[in-house]
Amino acid sequence: MTTAERLFPFNQVPKGSRIILYGLGMVGKIYLSQISQLQWCEIAYLMDRQAVQSEWDYDLLNMDDVSNVSPDLYDYVVIAISNLRTVHQVAKELIEKGIPQERIISSVSKQEEDDDVTDDSPLKVLLYMTGGVGDGVTDLAIYQRLVNLVPDIIIDIYGEPFINFLYKAKTNIRQIYDYHKVQKQPEGYDLVLQGSWCMSVQSCRMGRIKRLAPELAHLVRLTQQNMAKHEPIGLRVQQARILRKDKFWLMSHGGIWEFHPSMIQVDFDHDFATEYRRLELKKYITINCGADMRYVDSGCQPTKI
Repeated sequence: MTTAERLFPFNQVPKGSRIILYGLGMVGKIYLSQISQLQWCEIAYLMDRQAVQSEWDYDLLNMDDVSNVSPDLYDYVVIAISNLRTVHQVAKELIEKGIPQERIISSVSKQEEDDDVTDDSPLKVLLYMTGGVGDGVTDLAIYQRLVNLVPDIIIDIYGEPFINFLYKAKTNIRQIYDYHKVQKQPEGYDLVLQGSWCMSVQSCRMGRIKRLAPELAHLVRLTQQNMAKHEPIGLRVQQARILRKDKFWLMSHGGIWEFHPSMIQVDFDHDFATEYRRLELKKYITINCGADMRYVDSGCQPTKI
């Protein structure tokens, strides 16, 4: 089982969706753990030919029952199986039972749509930016590293409305999506990265990336291997603190991507900058007190000074 197959298909399942999870083997258990940690979606039902109801906290369905489930009770059926042939067999059965094909999802099938050797168009990347303004600023390092690695790369941004301010003047940016207005994450990318405390790879077409940008492919593979360790974010924050490292080290998985504050370039609107200077403010810094305490059982809340 590859690292990519261990990762829940976040790019195909919008946050807050209700799903039927098919398969409760190793892949299914990993998916359940990721869903639980991130509170990503709601489990409507579980399906597995060998599962016993008493062993699970969710309602179990068998293949004969799935056709009786109201379409209003779920959005997608996610197949948690690593064998492509089995995935196709299960998908065929689900379709025969009346499940629409567009509601059936598997990360394995997406991985197989990996590379078209006749396609030499620039790589297309989606950056899914989460968090507040401060996180958006530090995530600029992800953008800059991608552009440095692949100068002709095409980047779309998916995040909060303020993201437009940070990225609208940047090169290589094609489209900026406000995820309050576009609730389903856009699709059709060679690589989808989510910016956060530890940047994550949501999906990738590794064959195409490796062919067009070998160094980027190497970094993506290292990131996937690091993600497969399933280390809690709180533990990684503590590691960074002990090693006296900053967020750039943390979000780049221990320096794999070599993010650095020097990569951050915020382009101010000229008119806004003129008005700002008229305030004649002195230099100041913002300190986040206890920002990392959200991930430990301390009861502390982040405070800005």
